[in-house]
Amino acid sequence: MTIPFIIPIIIILIIMHFATLHGYLNLIVFGGIYTIIYSIVAYLLVMNKYEKDIVNKVLKKFHLMR
Repeated sequence: MTIPFIIPIIIILIIMHFATLHGYLNLIVFGGIYTIIYSIVAYLLVMNKYEKDIVNKVLKKFHLMR
């Protein structure tokens, strides 16, 4: 179950190699990117059908999904 942790970390390290931000902005930007990537990877690789249905209901409630 470490794949959902490893994939976002690798992507963040690649992004950090090309982008140089400093201070709190760095923390906010890379923290947000990591969270989004982790959420997508966890949805695709970790969650079962029941958990995906719960996420889909929340996304539909906020009109973020059809």
